[in-house]
Amino acid sequence: MRYPFAAVWAALLLLAGPARAHEMRPSHLELAPRPDGALDVVFRVALSGDAVDHLRLVLPDRCTPVGKERVEDAPKVVVRRGVVDCGPAGLAGLTVTVEGLQETGTEVVVATPAGGSHLLRGDRPSVTLPDSGAAPSLGGWFTLGVEHILLGPDHLAFVLGLFLLAGLAARAQPHADPGARPPRRAVAFQVLTTLTMFTVAHSLTLGLAALGYVSPARRAVEAIIALSILLLARELAMPATPPVDGPPSLARRAPWVFAFVCGLLHGFGFAGALADLGLPQTDRIGALLVFNLGVEAGQIAFVAGLAALGAMTRPAFAGMPRLVPALRSATVTALGAVSAFWFIERTVAIVTALASPAGLAGGGGMS
Repeated sequence: MRYPFAAVWAALLLLAGPARAHEMRPSHLELAPRPDGALDVVFRVALSGDAVDHLRLVLPDRCTPVGKERVEDAPKVVVRRGVVDCGPAGLAGLTVTVEGLQETGTEVVVATPAGGSHLLRGDRPSVTLPDSGAAPSLGGWFTLGVEHILLGPDHLAFVLGLFLLAGLAARAQPHADPGARPPRRAVAFQVLTTLTMFTVAHSLTLGLAALGYVSPARRAVEAIIALSILLLARELAMPATPPVDGPPSLARRAPWVFAFVCGLLHGFGFAGALADLGLPQTDRIGALLVFNLGVEAGQIAFVAGLAALGAMTRPAFAGMPRLVPALRSATVTALGAVSAFWFIERTVAIVTALASPAGLAGGGGMS
């Protein structure tokens, strides 16, 4: 099989550049009515760049502070708590603005008790909340899900590896001719099955962790995710065709099994991002489902992009048969090197965390 190595190699270069390229850590703003008619304001500002110094909440003139703002330090965020009186209307029709988003390049999720969730960013720093009874918006969680997969280098690297493994699996099937290129239908079936099992698995653990049924050690999860990519790279480094004196490995015979097991781990990684954001308490299930849909949309877009670029570059590779093995080797080597670096870096972070009061459960940004 001739892989779209030009596309894959370009993607790997982007992933390998800054090894911890982007941690999806938007800030989170919660607005909730109090029994006395005032509003509780909780602004969790992510420790990302200079967001703490530059992000500022701005409310309309009808809102006046009640008492002093309290500032608390928490893992990866600074929590600002306060109370404001916005008159009889309360949240209805309230315009919320966060200044400094353009300068810091960060984002803020605004959540309300009605289940509404709105994403503020540099080009859209304000939102006017709907009147009471209006349908809540969860579009911000979908956008965050798409961004998390597309800007999460370790998850993208694993999806990229699964894409390549599915092609090898198609060649390793008993009915396949080792010297022939497998039919496109067989490759498409392997890709679809493998990625579907990855999706099912990480959706399960994402839901369990985000809803509080399980609480994995986040630093350990990060390290194991990196290890899963390294193991995948090792499998890809094996000969493209099975040895004559033995059957292909389990990953080649049933890549969906490998994808499912590793997907359970990656789901905990996605849950780490949601833990940083804080799901809206009144519609946790809705926000979780929409976030997961965004993750899947981003994953599909990434794979579709690889497939499209592969189709575009296939004619060029047809005239350069020696270049294909060289690019394949370089691609797998780069994937292994990047994942090995992540694994070592995150393992060192675990050792360091063991000496801190927070232990393994604290800190550590999920990519």
